[in-house]
Amino acid sequence: MDPGSIRFEDGQHEGIDVLVWVFLLARSAGPGGEVPVEMDLRPRDTSPEAESVQLAVLRSLSGAQKVKICFELSEACREYTRSGIRSRHPEYSEQQVEMALRRMTLGDDLFRKAWPCEPLLPP
Repeated sequence: MDPGSIRFEDGQHEGIDVLVWVFLLARSAGPGGEVPVEMDLRPRDTSPEAESVQLAVLRSLSGAQKVKICFELSEACREYTRSGIRSRHPEYSEQQVEMALRRMTLGDDLFRKAWPCEPLLPP
């Protein structure tokens, strides 16, 4: 299920921002399953009523649907990061962009162990 394909019950919302989906997925376990932090994580531009609708939609998804959305969000985050690397380093080849992404994701030590011959390109 693509986050953009969800239609909210109020008929006014046809999609939702990726970051809000990450937040809502983390809270969609139901009562007692909220993110254990000491701050209000409710989006400031979302009314309590709209948040209730969003949470109800997410709670209605199967575990497989939630996992699929998480994988899609993860890939979207990697693609956004690749875009940032490309904009900062237009001279990089696609392989260099991928290596810079891997370095950012893994850190220098693990990157060095996995690809000892690759240069540490600035992301």
